[in-house]
Amino acid sequence: MELTIEEIHQRKELIAEIEIGVPSNLLLLAHIADFIRDSLIDAPSVLAIHLQEARSHAKKVLQSYSELFASVQPERIERASENSYLKFLEKFQEEFLFGDARPSTIELSNLYKKTMTFLEEYT
Repeated sequence: MELTIEEIHQRKELIAEIEIGVPSNLLLLAHIADFIRDSLIDAPSVLAIHLQEARSHAKKVLQSYSELFASVQPERIERASENSYLKFLEKFQEEFLFGDARPSTIELSNLYKKTMTFLEEYT
């Protein structure tokens, strides 16, 4: 099935509307879920995109958390470069992109658990 330029444009507009109206924590979880699903069905072409989007939304979650506590408890502010989950995602992405094998079910389970821990802590 080939898409016309108009259909592609409409889909991009819909994605932009979703990103504006849906909280970053839900988008992060959606991209991680998509990554896990596509890993299990061996759809490698979109896996890197899911991880990039997940990292982007994780940064937004962390930024929102930091903005919330910036004036009240500045000691709770954590830079993205210091966040253990973002470091984990970066390492996971590097290993996945430069490695030959698909992530194992243990690695996917660990990715899910770390994502849920991050969301529990920062939302």
